[in-house]
Amino acid sequence: MTGRARSPNPGVVVGYSGLHGSGEHHIRAFPDASDAEQRHYQGYDAAAAVFVDGHLVAAGQQERWSGRKFDHAFPDTALRQCLRLAGLSITDVDAVAHNFDHTGLRRMHDGNPRAADRYAGVLDPRLQQCWFAEHFGHVPPLTPVRHHLAHACYAVAAAGEDRLTVVVADGLGETDALSVFAYRDGRLDRIRSWPWRASLGLYYSLVTQHLGWLANSDEYKVMGLAAYGDPDRYRKVFDEAVVLRDDGGVDIAFLSLPGRPAERELHRPAGAWLTARLGPRRAREDPVEQHHADLAAAAQQRLEQALQHVITTAVARTGIGHVAFGGGVALNCLAVGRLAGHACDALLVPPAPGDDGTAIGAALALLDLDRARTAWPALPLLGPPPTATSLLARRPDHLACVTDPRIRSRMVAQVLAAGAVVGWAHGPMEFGPRALGNRSIFADPRTVASRERVNRAVKQREPFRPLAPAVKAGAARRYFDLPPAQLRHMTAVAHARPAAVQEVPAVVHADNTSRVQVVHRSEHPVLWQLLDAFEALTGVPVLLNTSLNVNGRPMACTAEDALATYDTGTLDVLVVDGHVLATDSWRSRVLDALRRATAEPNAPARGSRTEA
Repeated sequence: MTGRARSPNPGVVVGYSGLHGSGEHHIRAFPDASDAEQRHYQGYDAAAAVFVDGHLVAAGQQERWSGRKFDHAFPDTALRQCLRLAGLSITDVDAVAHNFDHTGLRRMHDGNPRAADRYAGVLDPRLQQCWFAEHFGHVPPLTPVRHHLAHACYAVAAAGEDRLTVVVADGLGETDALSVFAYRDGRLDRIRSWPWRASLGLYYSLVTQHLGWLANSDEYKVMGLAAYGDPDRYRKVFDEAVVLRDDGGVDIAFLSLPGRPAERELHRPAGAWLTARLGPRRAREDPVEQHHADLAAAAQQRLEQALQHVITTAVARTGIGHVAFGGGVALNCLAVGRLAGHACDALLVPPAPGDDGTAIGAALALLDLDRARTAWPALPLLGPPPTATSLLARRPDHLACVTDPRIRSRMVAQVLAAGAVVGWAHGPMEFGPRALGNRSIFADPRTVASRERVNRAVKQREPFRPLAPAVKAGAARRYFDLPPAQLRHMTAVAHARPAAVQEVPAVVHADNTSRVQVVHRSEHPVLWQLLDAFEALTGVPVLLNTSLNVNGRPMACTAEDALATYDTGTLDVLVVDGHVLATDSWRSRVLDALRRATAEPNAPARGSRTEA
């Protein structure tokens, strides 16, 4: 593996991500920065992961316990929880890997006092030992790992194939914004990297900021809005903004503009470049108008063109048509779905391609990557189960504890078919940004009213935002044209077929795409059983699936988190590991559904048509 010796006897290896103090330093360094400008720093998505003898046994994001979305702080709680799940303590850890390696880069910062202070207080690798000493009183052997190498290792392991072209695109690592690797014969070799001016992540974040939203937070809003726009209106602007290089890289025109150091660090020249060509930046409170949608469509289209250029050139160089794609830009599921099968034979994105995933990738950099990928879990269900479920039984709106999974699925399917919005927390928490059926909100996908209600009342977000379908694997091709991508993890959109448009319109976006989760019975039996029960009632093996949280909060981790979402009054029913709560208006209907579901507890579901 590039730049790293692999341990033949790995023992317990911990990986983690995040840059402790990065946000606080940025705010101190730029006291006049706007709210939007305060988002431009590194180190988001702190997380921890634990490997035992080369096997991934636990992983979690710090935000799930701290309550701060994209938390960048040292992930002490996440690491404690992961060690607890593995039955270990910090003194059992043989090696630790961090997702940045600024070793030897101090001189790059010496000419700028503000940058030098940032290196000393945030980036210096020796600080990581201080955080372990402070939070754990013990410092295991610690290795910093190059950021893009961590992204690449995770992408390879999650792809599970023995020959891959690997593309990493994000905001910025230590010095790289875009990288290409080749994985073959158990080796991961770096082919080429490009510096900060090739940052497709920063390009998209600055467009997000121009549209009035927060960088490093709201990029998915641009992706959703793009479906409503005409890219031709601003095509020339974005053709000028993103230059495709002959060497397979890109240059972002507005990232290399002159200016005073402080202004450039806050990307003010870039903002002025965009304003001169696109008009004033939208204020957050202003309405979203058609020209904003046209702008989003053009920016999205140019991103896709740039990625196609990078990927096709990389594949031509490596000769390997299956591509593992990592880095924050890989969260753009619209680009992934459109490019898979066109720019390459298959485009494979891990469940957490952002910096949270580099916690796993950093640890993999110390391990035998070839061995790890062959034993990789199909789904990233790597966190703890809901805790403190006993407090649910003491609530006046608690109706029952349903321990039989078949009865529970039939009961929930009945209330979903009757129009309820159901919160669901069951089993290990998902790792990554997507709810895959263990911390989910479910609704009936057969009516657009479900999407409108979930967006407006439950999630409290913009009406143009799409919602995803979970579909039984055996029925997926009846509803969607599936691209050659990882479809278990909601990492790619698929084109909706007529059956989807007609039968499940709530999960079909304005551009006729859906961010599909394909559910296999052998991999996710609990969710599959719920889909099967819903199909038995309705003939539709699809559910609307979104994360169990409200706008601005991380996905639920504990029973208390699930209750906090329920107590906003936006859910009709909450099911947490069998404990069932319902609002007054749904209480009698839930009890009736439970009685009917109990009547035939061991009979096979009637009416289901798909088995896989």
